[in-house]
Amino acid sequence: MGYSRYGLFLELLSGVVVVALASALARGALRPPLSWRTAVAALLTALLVAQSALAVSYVSTHEWSMRPTVFRDTRGYFAEAKQYLRDRSLESYLSPEQAALFGGVGVWVESGMKTSGIEVLLNERAPFIGARHEEYFATRAGREKYVEAVRAAGGGRMFSLCFPEESQAARALLERRGLRVESERAVQVSFFSRRAPTTLMLFEVSPRPGSLESSGDFWSDAPFPAADYRARIATPAPPSKMKAGAKVPLNFRVKNLGGSVWPARAQGDGRFQVNLGNRWLDAGAVAVVNNMDSRVALRSDLAPGAEAELPLTVTAPAEPGDYVLEIDLVHEGVTWFHEKGSETLQLKVRVEP
Repeated sequence: MGYSRYGLFLELLSGVVVVALASALARGALRPPLSWRTAVAALLTALLVAQSALAVSYVSTHEWSMRPTVFRDTRGYFAEAKQYLRDRSLESYLSPEQAALFGGVGVWVESGMKTSGIEVLLNERAPFIGARHEEYFATRAGREKYVEAVRAAGGGRMFSLCFPEESQAARALLERRGLRVESERAVQVSFFSRRAPTTLMLFEVSPRPGSLESSGDFWSDAPFPAADYRARIATPAPPSKMKAGAKVPLNFRVKNLGGSVWPARAQGDGRFQVNLGNRWLDAGAVAVVNNMDSRVALRSDLAPGAEAELPLTVTAPAEPGDYVLEIDLVHEGVTWFHEKGSETLQLKVRVEP
């Protein structure tokens, strides 16, 4: 049945189970003296009857989508009854102008949860690009498939449908997918009923120039392949001692050992850029003492094989003792490089009072 909340099979089965259980308990137990089995069977039966009465009362006034019920709009339901057995094709309900409009769709781009099915019903011959599901864009491989699909559309006209109240969200989604809205218009579709047409917004879209290229902003929040989270980090003057709580400026040299360009400024809020950072571990380099000490951003994008000099000011732990200062790179909002197998720089430091 799909979603569990639509599990009518489970609801029917549970009713059958209650009836069967009440019947089994009551069988042979109705003759005096009455037993506990009779009482339990009677209670189950009473609850089932009460639930059924409430259900009948509810459905007499409320339809699942809050439309008028057959009891409130009997004439309307009888008028719609003539559509039975005629609802094989939504295209048959279109005017000649609408048929030409939707027939000219070269590619559908999904931008709304509620309209993807309508798009297919209006023109099932047009290819369909699923742009709404975030999991399709969680990896660079997934994004490459998407770019291939958009480019395969060639000169075909790309369209997307959404409900008017969702147009702002649909526009934002299309923007994130590297597309721009060329034009929009409100259309009314007789969704298997000529009495109550449905109003939809039809967007014609196209790739935003440069957005889907390898250096475009479409890729700014995409994780790198795991093999590209590789770095070599070194420092010319590793510290051996620090004062407790002291802020100490250090210099590091970072080399990109992967195959992707590391962005210095991915988005305005700092997400998805690559930064150099540090954390403090205990003397055995096992337990984390401070995981959020300091960060420094790249001055510019770092290409594969390139190196950069970066200053990083670290703050020593407040408690004296032996620690390990670990230096690593972080793809903000995605992962620390060491989580993908990259070697970190670990320095043993004695923190003194």
